[in-house]
Amino acid sequence: MAKAFEDTKLAEKLESVPLSHQTIQRRIIDMEEQAEKSLLSLVEESIYFSLCLDESTGQSNIAQLLIYVRTTSKDFSVKEELFDVCFLHVTTKGKDIYDAVKKSVDRMGDLSKCSVIITDGALAMTGNKIGLKGLLKKDGVNCPVIHCLIHQGALCGTAVMQDRLAFLTGLTNHLNKFNLSLQGRNKLVSYMVGVVNGFRNKLRIFKHSLEKNEPTYFPSCEELLKEFKEQDKVVDFSDCSFEIQETIEEFDSRFIEVED
Repeated sequence: MAKAFEDTKLAEKLESVPLSHQTIQRRIIDMEEQAEKSLLSLVEESIYFSLCLDESTGQSNIAQLLIYVRTTSKDFSVKEELFDVCFLHVTTKGKDIYDAVKKSVDRMGDLSKCSVIITDGALAMTGNKIGLKGLLKKDGVNCPVIHCLIHQGALCGTAVMQDRLAFLTGLTNHLNKFNLSLQGRNKLVSYMVGVVNGFRNKLRIFKHSLEKNEPTYFPSCEELLKEFKEQDKVVDFSDCSFEIQETIEEFDSRFIEVED
């Protein structure tokens, strides 16, 4: 490749690098050990850290548990990294997830500095008896285990009845903006809770407006309303307020952990 770009010196250097299977394997192991050493040092030097767990099944049809760590250092700088990938070869029950998490955490030391554990909301994670949450509590770990705010926000959107396309388009756009505002690095939980509560208030305003058949916050509905008026036809979006109420109830039930 270097020769193709007429870089003779670089080509000579590349040709001098040994590329045997054993050499490549050693280099990969060295990089892996260095990366793990850096991560462990990051956790060890932090004053607090939190974990985020996501269980999914890849193309190989083998379940895997992704463990992310977010650390807060003494100068209050925040860092987020993928800490471990655990393969769950047999089942994905609460005990399997608990064992995988415990094995990874043992490399860190313990969970004494863990401020919260975020999960994908699966019963194996959140179960109070045989789920990860319950098993951690039995083991004396008292840090909160809560369902991911971004995931819950997405679930709230799917719960809405899809009977009006124009209304649904507008509501989906609002939910997408809400979801995006929760994403990204270095966002504190206080900020995210504020975003959730702010969107709850927006939903109540949307509901009040739609009850009066004033779709001010839904451009597609406004455009449709305008077209119908020009044709001396009537379209009533007040019924959509019931779907907004359903969304409000979804938020109230799914984000109850935040209020605790």
